[in-house]
Amino acid sequence: MADKFTEIEEAIWSALVANAAWKALIPAANRIKLTKATDYDPYRDNIQDSDLPEVVIEPAGGQANLFATSDAHQIGQAFNVVITTGQIRTSKALNPIKTATITALAAMSDTLGLSYVTKARFTGFTETPDDAARNRGLQGWVVIFTIEVIMYWTK
Repeated sequence: MADKFTEIEEAIWSALVANAAWKALIPAANRIKLTKATDYDPYRDNIQDSDLPEVVIEPAGGQANLFATSDAHQIGQAFNVVITTGQIRTSKALNPIKTATITALAAMSDTLGLSYVTKARFTGFTETPDDAARNRGLQGWVVIFTIEVIMYWTK
């Protein structure tokens, strides 16, 4: 059994690929799972056009209340779904991917199907064509969707 954070990341992936439109827009080889040792380094310097669009789910910090109840800790963890499009024209990749991602996240279970999750919600997104670190020498839009997950752990 995986740790709770890995289970949550996998549940978010499952919610995304359950959407047929999203799955068709993002090639399987370009869905980079940081939880898998076999996937290539998503932070490598050189990418090709065929590597895009690319998706990676990154942990994005959180908060903890270790005394939430007498028998449980409350942990809040944010996850960013980062999509590098490789296209500057919004109608080519950004808008269709954004539509499919929002649709997939809207259909996501509010507990991700995990007994210790009390709330998982899509809280918003940012987008920019000027993210040099993520574009790695190519031109295109980057959109980052944020998901907040609240969970309780038994003490």
